[in-house]
Parts: sequence; structure tokens; C-alpha cells
Amino acid sequence: MLLRPVHDRLKGADGFVSLEVSPYLAMDTKGTIAEAKRLWKHVNRKNLMVKVPATPEGLPAIQHLTSEGISINITLLFSRKAYVQVAEAYLAGLEKYAAGGGDPSHVASVASFFVSRIDTAADKLPRREDRASERSHREGAGWPR
Repeated sequence: MLLRPVHDRLKGADGFVSLEVSPYLAMDTKGTIAEAKRLWKHVNRKNLMVKVPATPEGLPAIQHLTSEGISINITLLFSRKAYVQVAEAYLAGLEKYAAGGGDPSHVASVASFFVSRIDTAADKLPRREDRASERSHREGAGWPR
């Protein structure tokens, strides 16, 4: 009940709660769809997003669930390529939902990209302060820029 008033006040722009399907279903399209539908029906709140993994088996589930008007939070997203595949599945699902008379403005999604993978790579790059300090040190020693 904490986030539902936020969701209502902001007309669905925020205030969502996410529940995930079992991670054991990450490689099972039919199982993911069945569990997501079960969660959606059981919770019965328009501010629910069901977490679905961006695995090859999750992509058809994303499209299927979206085509039924179920809001989703895509997880296990590690690459731009996977993100593009997820976006295509989501949009195809929305198009099918709209073609069947559904109102796509009530279907929300989040793509939870694992930023830690980028953070880890970025941590290995020299920091701006380190580069500035190194440049200052070189200039003080008479090295060229």
C-alpha cells in the first residue's frame, strides 16, 4: 500500500513494485510465462511489474507477457545486443496488445541493465584526477605533454 498512492497520484509514471519469477525458470519460457501470469493474477495490482530475465528463453516470455498487458521489469541484462533484443520483444508485444484492443499506455516496463559490469570495466580505466596528477608530474619533470 506504500507505493500504490504514488502510482495513482502520478498516473502510473512511478510507484511500481517488482516481483520476480523464480531464477530456476530463467531457461524455461513456458514456466516463466506461467509464473509471471500467476504473480500478476495473485497480486492483482496495476502497479506491479513482474521481473523476467533477458535470457534467450526470456525473450519470447517478454513478448508474450507484454502482449497480454502485463508490466515487466527485465533483469539479467548484460549487453547492448541483449537490450536491443529485449526492446524488440517488448515493442512486438505492445503492438500485439494494441492490435487486440488493449491500451498500451497501461503497460510499463523497466530494463534493469547490470551497471556493475560497466563499473568494473570503468574502474580499470585511469581516473581524471589520476591523469591530471600524472600530467602535472610529467610537466614538473620537464616531460612533453
